[in-house]
Amino acid sequence: MSFIDETSGRVSLSLIRTKDEALTSFQNYRARAESTSRKELKALRSNGGGEYLNKQFKKYLEDAGI
Repeated sequence: MSFIDETSGRVSLSLIRTKDEALTSFQNYRARAESTSRKELKALRSNGGGEYLNKQFKKYLEDAGI
């Protein structure tokens, strides 16, 4: 997975074996991004494929206010 911070332009890559690892990968990215920037992640934009956005992932985003 790739994560791009549109504000800073910083790119982070996370290697996952299966799509069910996407949520954990995103949670790790979010923790790193928020701790280094000292700002909360407010939005997630994807390419629209939806292959990583299962019910558990969507619930996490909703609960986190993203």
